Amino acid sequence: MTGPTERRLLARAVARMRARIMATSCAVVGGSGLLLATLLHLVRERAASSLDIALLAHYLPGYSVSWQGALLGFVYGAAAGACIGGAFAWCYNRLADGDQ
Repeated sequence: MTGPTERRLLARAVARMRARIMATSCAVVGGSGLLLATLLHLVRERAASSLDIALLAHYLPGYSVSWQGALLGFVYGAAAGACIGGAFAWCYNRLADGDQ
């Protein structure tokens, strides 16, 4: 950057992300996605499909393709979504600030 005027113009042009809002929205999407995937797998009566969601039990302790597993999957998905969304917003804001 060359001068303070350009920095102020750029700072106004680049919107900052709010990490809490981004983390919350990604938590809702991640948790709902895993919940719906588990429930769809339950409704299909565990038919053979290209998505074998039962393998998540190796990575998520206590998770299973069941109603209780769907609720636990929501918690795991929400936690992962919140971490990923918060980290993305933090990195974006650090890069958007530049050398200030």
